[in-house]
Amino acid sequence: MFKGFAHFWLIVLLLLSTIGFTLYRLQDPNFLTSEARQVNLYSRALNQYDALLPTDSFKTGSLTKDDVKTVLTAAIDGSTFYDMLGQYLTSELHYLTGQSIEPNFNYDLTAIKGRASDKTAEVLNAKYDALPVCGANQTHDWSLATQLPSCKLADTNIAQTDISRSISALATKAVEPLPDKISLTTTSPASERNRQIISIAVKVVKGIWLATGILLLLYLIFRRRKAFLPLGIIFLFVGVIQVGLSLFVWDWLGRNVTDLLVKNPHYAAYSTTINNTVSIIVQVLKTIFGTLSIVTLGVGVGCLALAIFWRPKPILGKL
Repeated sequence: MFKGFAHFWLIVLLLLSTIGFTLYRLQDPNFLTSEARQVNLYSRALNQYDALLPTDSFKTGSLTKDDVKTVLTAAIDGSTFYDMLGQYLTSELHYLTGQSIEPNFNYDLTAIKGRASDKTAEVLNAKYDALPVCGANQTHDWSLATQLPSCKLADTNIAQTDISRSISALATKAVEPLPDKISLTTTSPASERNRQIISIAVKVVKGIWLATGILLLLYLIFRRRKAFLPLGIIFLFVGVIQVGLSLFVWDWLGRNVTDLLVKNPHYAAYSTTINNTVSIIVQVLKTIFGTLSIVTLGVGVGCLALAIFWRPKPILGKL
């Protein structure tokens, strides 16, 4: 009776402990930033910049979509992107897990805007140089005030330094809508609720780990060497369940979360970004859980090996 009860709860607690550990890893900003590098989140974000930036960013009709991507690549390189991401995750996760009273994310964008302005000027200069020379009837309303004109002035009409100065001013105006810094220091009722839920979830996970450890210890104390055979079978059984869950549960969860978010009118416009973000998180969860399943199966095999090594020796009768 006791053995059957213990075996059942060991299976349940071991499975819940590994699921809890998988989710628990999501509160580590350094781990998440490292995983973001692994899946090349920087390139994915660049490919979706038009869904992430405000619609009034880069106010000049002279820049094409590819031009804006070129400017952003120069302004925000991979190192800057992951540094910003790491600082944001640290601030947000420390707040959600109760390590800080409120989020405190501040990131200075002055250098980024400077690089964006310089690259924009470089792109506009190259585009201007490729324009045809203006005819006599095209110079009346010629202007560089808001965007590039349809033609360029002949070298004898205006100094190149004046053109470069005007294009630099146009580039500065183009990046002006971008903020000088990002500051997220306020909370909302929704974030407070999430903080309470996550705080409770962390405590539950730690309670499950404690219960699992106590039950394993008691099982080993009472059964001693006889514990290794059933423990080996239990760990192998849990490992097989983990492998099965890895094949479909995380993908199923990701699909449902994506559908739930996309159906929200506030997030409908970001469906592609949401889908990619959720798929990245799901991939991280599958990686963690897959690693744990290998560890669980390895512990099971180890317990079986100990059971064979420490099996009771037969007593031979006297001849």
